[in-house]
Amino acid sequence: MSSHRAEKDRSSTKARVSHVAATPPRRRAARRRSGLSAASILGGAALIVTIAGAAAGDLSSSARQTAAVDNSSADSGLGAGEADTVAASSIGVRSSATTQSRTGISISRSGSRPEAPVADSSADTTPLAKAQQADLADAAQQQAALRDETLQAASRDAQSFAAALARARAAAELAREKAALARQKAAEEQARQDASAEQKAAVASDEWVLPTSGFRISTWFGEAGPYWSSGYHTGIDFATAYGTPIIAVDNASVVQTGYDGAYGNQVRLQFENGDQAWYNHLSAIEVSVGDAVVKGAELGRVGDTGNSYGAHLHFEYRLASDLSTGVDPAPIFEAHGIHLS
Repeated sequence: MSSHRAEKDRSSTKARVSHVAATPPRRRAARRRSGLSAASILGGAALIVTIAGAAAGDLSSSARQTAAVDNSSADSGLGAGEADTVAASSIGVRSSATTQSRTGISISRSGSRPEAPVADSSADTTPLAKAQQADLADAAQQQAALRDETLQAASRDAQSFAAALARARAAAELAREKAALARQKAAEEQARQDASAEQKAAVASDEWVLPTSGFRISTWFGEAGPYWSSGYHTGIDFATAYGTPIIAVDNASVVQTGYDGAYGNQVRLQFENGDQAWYNHLSAIEVSVGDAVVKGAELGRVGDTGNSYGAHLHFEYRLASDLSTGVDPAPIFEAHGIHLS
């Protein structure tokens, strides 16, 4: 009986829904037909089936309510149209209730999810929380202090390394300078030894050495001219740079030094045989009367004193037999192994 009643309700519901869907709006009643197409009927039937499937749990209650409505209609003497109206209203109420029930379920499901707790800093005021916060702050301060100490130690190490590197570089530079100075001293000592050996060899021989260096012969012996009181040149002029050293051509003794009129600053040497060599126009005298000099010894510096026309050494040679008159030095040099040109 209950299944028969439910089937009857479904049929009645379909009929009413089709009747409602087929009823046109009142304002367009004049322009439309009252009948429905097959597609509209099928669409309405599909909608009914969907609603019926979604509300399957409520069918028994709907059947009972429909039966109660039918019975009530029968008892109250309602007509068929009025009964259909009441049934449609019941269906609408159930549909709305079902929709609300689903909405409620959805809301209850979403509402049942627990929300993440929001940290409330004001709640952390318990003694334990305060102690934990203090411990964290102390730990952070200790880490910061340790980091600062590490950085300071690294900085000190870097400075120490830089200072050590600078000291090492300075020591290396000093060592290079000392080595260069030692090489220079060794070279100078070797040069002195070589010069001494040459000087000793020259002393042992009868050869002379040149009286100066870097020169050219500017005036030879015997050249005539108004520059000399005798009317001719009484020596040989070695033109060279001012301040160039002058040298003893052989072993000799210093017999005179000082300024001598037209000769300017002068040094006179006397050899073992009594002959003399005069060095004139000097800028400096570096020996004294009575000094014994050896071949190659420095006597003074080239100058431009007295009757001079530029820096040069005026060299005269005088024989022991006549020291008042100068003779040509060129043959004397030639006799002692030096050829002037």
